[in-house]
Amino acid sequence: MSNMTHKIKEVLCKAPAGTAHDNESRDLTLLLRGLALTILSYCIVLAVIMLVGLHLIPAVVCMIGFITMLTFLIISYSISQDSATAFLVVAQIIVITLIAVSIGGVSPVTTMLLLGIPLIFASIKYDISTKIMWTVCILLYVVMLSVILEFSSGIAELSNSIIIMVSEFTIVFSAIYLAFISLYFCMKFTEAEHKIYVYNRQLKKMASLDPLTNVMNRRGMGDVLDDMQKEYLAGISGLSIAIGDIDFFKKVNDQYGHDCGDYILKTISDIFSRYIEGKGEVCRWGGEEFLFAFTEKNSDNVFIFLNDLRHTIKHTRFEFNGIEIRITMTFGLEEFSPSADIETTIKAADEKLYLGKESGRDKVVY
Repeated sequence: MSNMTHKIKEVLCKAPAGTAHDNESRDLTLLLRGLALTILSYCIVLAVIMLVGLHLIPAVVCMIGFITMLTFLIISYSISQDSATAFLVVAQIIVITLIAVSIGGVSPVTTMLLLGIPLIFASIKYDISTKIMWTVCILLYVVMLSVILEFSSGIAELSNSIIIMVSEFTIVFSAIYLAFISLYFCMKFTEAEHKIYVYNRQLKKMASLDPLTNVMNRRGMGDVLDDMQKEYLAGISGLSIAIGDIDFFKKVNDQYGHDCGDYILKTISDIFSRYIEGKGEVCRWGGEEFLFAFTEKNSDNVFIFLNDLRHTIKHTRFEFNGIEIRITMTFGLEEFSPSADIETTIKAADEKLYLGKESGRDKVVY
């Protein structure tokens, strides 16, 4: 059953020959053909009702409407979406007008002409002024037709039972028609909401990333530290903060140029990202300084990890324009305490960093 449904949807969504569909065009194509099938079914039902009541001329008119909608379905696979939308609106107006004239001014039939208005607004190709113009023309046409039919009888004199049946089925098919359009607009609204959500997440991510190193910036780390502090206070995880600084980085810039300095920052950031994955977060705190936040409950393990990272950095060969460069780093590590706050912990880690700088560099001070 699901395979059959999928095949039917594929047929209804198929793009006109020689064109390709994006999601927006595919959804509108499905809507147009779905609406055409609704009117086509409506014409068949009315034709059957007229034949049961022995009203041959209205039955023939309904079959003409059926053929018109069938024609639309066939040619919709070979004309543009703009043309298909206009064709369906015009064909719908003609078919409903012929039916209304043949059976007389049965109110729900005439008002079905108004269903073309939301279809016009569903099209993404027409500008708003064109849509308003179409709307005004349809409204004027419906008013004019209603006035004319008010003072004239239809081709066939229908019994009250037939009129009731026609009215009821017209209301049912109008509801189905509106359901198709409502579903389309609901899907578009949901898609638009999702796109806005994704774009906002991307913008937030871009705002929280350092453009050079592609690790978090100071602003992004601030939000992360707030969340880590809450998890620490809830007993979910530990929290230790370290600040690392590249030793003699100014000499690298002065001797090899800022492009080389940027290369060092980017390469070392890649190493940090690989090392800290699953253990915490890292950000570029400023210049050649990086801040690390660890969720490990035992800070002694963090100290061992930082020493291992320091060792890796020290023995990594950084090559820029054929020149091999060796660098080292100094780290200051502080464990978070409930009696302190994040700022105090960062300040303590920073003080230990400078203590390491003053005592020879290339070490972790804890």
